Amino acid sequence: MLTRISKEKAQSLLKNFDYIIDLGCKKDAWRGSNTVLDIEDYTDYYQNQDPPVRFVQGDATSTPFNNKEFDFSIASHLIEHVHDPEKFIKELMRISKRGYIEFPNPIFDNLIRGNETAHKWFVNFDDDSKKLIFTPKVQFINPVFTVRQAGLLNEIFPNSISTSIYWEDSIEYEVRENIHTPKKIAIFWFALGFCAKILRLLRLHKI
Repeated sequence: MLTRISKEKAQSLLKNFDYIIDLGCKKDAWRGSNTVLDIEDYTDYYQNQDPPVRFVQGDATSTPFNNKEFDFSIASHLIEHVHDPEKFIKELMRISKRGYIEFPNPIFDNLIRGNETAHKWFVNFDDDSKKLIFTPKVQFINPVFTVRQAGLLNEIFPNSISTSIYWEDSIEYEVRENIHTPKKIAIFWFALGFCAKILRLLRLHKI
């Protein structure tokens, strides 16, 4: 089962669970997580937390954990990075009973600098079929925003920048081939007015 949820609501659920894992979060694990997994080594950082947090270095698509070891898993802005989304989803369902998945909406994924090669997939949530839909990412718009600016935009327009999903028991998904090969669009004529307004907002917030 998959359903839309706010990040705040998902965070409020953590108090109901004992075993919580945050995957691929670097140094930004959710408060309440007691296990963290990342491909890079953050052992010292998490051991120095109060209280210390168990850290495991590894690949999120092939983890060392037991079946259903975790009551809740967090995968925030990770699923668009993995090379094999099917393998990743199966691993999430294997190690946890329920969880939270957040990913960027495709149009804004194109607009943010630094995502051009790091992100492998466009991810959408189909409200009718209740499925996650994966298509290979195509960079067809010149990016204009920094990651820091994107973070502010996500606070102002949370439903426009990213999608937040709660799942329990199972994750329905579909991996599709790209059927469109659009030419890259010059952002100057595509969205000049829109970007100007956004940049004015960013200046007001001194970003």
